[in-house]
Amino acid sequence: MFPDGVAPDLDRITNWKDSWAYRAGIEKKFGSFGIRVGYYYDNTPQPTVDVGPLLSHNDRNVYSAGFGYDTEHLGLDIGALLIKFKDRPVLTQQTDNFFGTYSETALVLVGGLRVAF
Repeated sequence: MFPDGVAPDLDRITNWKDSWAYRAGIEKKFGSFGIRVGYYYDNTPQPTVDVGPLLSHNDRNVYSAGFGYDTEHLGLDIGALLIKFKDRPVLTQQTDNFFGTYSETALVLVGGLRVAF
């Protein structure tokens, strides 16, 4: 442990680079109802040497779907995102010495309600 119980401040240099993201979506209206689907692909800006348990970012495919209902005074939206990260093997060189293969998947559920007076 540290003498006073507090860890010293550390500077951790990262060499992230600019990257591209590609996104598309579509909505189909049926009167007051709407159905939405989408897809996006993100390239990671994180070099392999910076990958670790704190942040193991990698290229990802994201699929989205949603439903909406809208009137003059009321709106309701629900949706979901499925985020599939590509596996990220870190086997030879890593800043913090946390080696292994990082794998992530996330499901994000969202909802919104609008009331107008």
